[in-house]
Amino acid sequence: MSDVDRLEAELALAKLCETLEVARDALHASRTPKTIARYKQACKDVVAARSSLRDTYRVPTGPGDAAPAVGTVALKAGAHL
Repeated sequence: MSDVDRLEAELALAKLCETLEVARDALHASRTPKTIARYKQACKDVVAARSSLRDTYRVPTGPGDAAPAVGTVALKAGAHL
């Protein structure tokens, strides 16, 4: 995993985000089944690319790191009356 590979993956994600913006603008301009399908596909492509980038280039965490790792955040909710 080189920095060049990571930067290329980030660039690919940025290009997909631009495609998503174009699809979103087209959707708002004219809501047709074709523009809706194009927007949904662009959303799926961005989500897949973002997930792949996060999984492939996960930031290592250790003692003192501010980035939470999977399973380190706990949430507890309740009501006090």
